[in-house]
Amino acid sequence: AEETTNHMRFLKVDCAPLKTSLGSHCDAWVKKFTGLLNNIAQAELKSMQDYFEGHKKSLAKQPLNLDMLAESVNLLRRLIEEKPQVEARFEPLREKYKTLEKFEVQVTEKEQMLVERLPSDWAS
Repeated sequence: AEETTNHMRFLKVDCAPLKTSLGSHCDAWVKKFTGLLNNIAQAELKSMQDYFEGHKKSLAKQPLNLDMLAESVNLLRRLIEEKPQVEARFEPLREKYKTLEKFEVQVTEKEQMLVERLPSDWAS
């Protein structure tokens, strides 16, 4: 435990209230920043899931004519080109969730499962 009182010539300074106030202030900022990180991670995860599902549905549709077939082929080509950029987003998102875990922020089991399944969802 640190000494919270200091004697300066004829004054006795008690820093305990200041120390307590600073600690509370720091705790509040940690909560705000982890809350913001949680919101960012959730939005990123939702964005990736929507991206996967939307393209999965588009590719699953059976083409009825040559124009639809051309659209599907072009979409597949674009997805193949985007593969490195999409996969590069996985690790930063995992790191965000690891940081949330480190600061004991409650993350739903569904979110944890979705983060773990990102590579397999992307592959399908």
